Amino acid sequence: MLFGEKAFPVLPAPTRDKTTADYTLLRELGRGLCGTVYLGREKESGRIVAFKVMRKSKLVDVGEARHASDERKLHEDISSGPFINRLLASFQDPWALFLVLEYAPCGDLFQAMNFHGLPSRNDAVIYAVQVATALEHMHNKGYVYRDLKPENILLHAHGSVQLADFGMAKKLHPGKRTNTVCGTAQYMSPEVLLHRGCSFEADLWAMGIFIYELTTGDTPFSSNSGSRQELYRRLMSHDPEKMTMANSVDRTTASIVKGLLQNVESQRLGAGGNWAELYAQQWFHCVDVGAVQRGEVVPDLSPRRRNVINDPRLQQVLEQGDVPWQRGSIVEDPAVLALFENF
Repeated sequence: MLFGEKAFPVLPAPTRDKTTADYTLLRELGRGLCGTVYLGREKESGRIVAFKVMRKSKLVDVGEARHASDERKLHEDISSGPFINRLLASFQDPWALFLVLEYAPCGDLFQAMNFHGLPSRNDAVIYAVQVATALEHMHNKGYVYRDLKPENILLHAHGSVQLADFGMAKKLHPGKRTNTVCGTAQYMSPEVLLHRGCSFEADLWAMGIFIYELTTGDTPFSSNSGSRQELYRRLMSHDPEKMTMANSVDRTTASIVKGLLQNVESQRLGAGGNWAELYAQQWFHCVDVGAVQRGEVVPDLSPRRRNVINDPRLQQVLEQGDVPWQRGSIVEDPAVLALFENF
């Protein structure tokens, strides 16, 4: 399916000039340890947005104040890239930090696969090219993603994906590694599980898991029992040359999965920033990789579009002045406030 430049709609550069008064909150979308994401509408343009609220006091309590500031910087650095969930605005008030992000109206790829079933081979390859293009952009900006999975891949109505949820992403300086053990167990690379630290090649391992899941609906090291210990045992005993795969995995798919799931980081397809090596694999030959990267070709699947629904209870609470993020104390520590200065 041809789609042209509509895959990358032109959006204004991220701004710090907004306030909560510029948005109407419609309903809650999700809640995490430090914040809540709302469906919102920008009053001036009518644009539907994802409105993320992070309470400052909670960020301080759990030691995430610096991380929140880093998250804003990451969004600013990578938002110009293709297939990335883009930052529209950021600002703060005495109680909270706010990130206004693009809203993807069709949910995530995990939900789509559960509803529509596995993608066609052609669509799977397009998804993989789009995700790899987003990862390449992040790596070029110095960030390792560390949390690739279908749940973090959002869908637009035209079928293209957006990489989202950058809470695990980390800025890497040249020649350095990050030592935090984080991410989703089924997608973790051996170096992460063995506490050896990781670099950009951890995302290539995750690409191998992702391609396998697109093809089979499961991850390659999962056990019938769902035991995490069994998952780790299988992963640690992994030999790519002896790897057994589901019957639905053909030769070209097996080849690229094995090439990405190499235990030695430098031997993974695309290692060292050699993305051309990855795209040269036969598995990608059913699409024009360049056309996909330019947004000229998108998947044939048309995902379900979610309705924009108001929650009247939220509207009532806000109208009564009982603003959820204004419950609790105001952070006054100068050292902490300095972290939020350029948010």
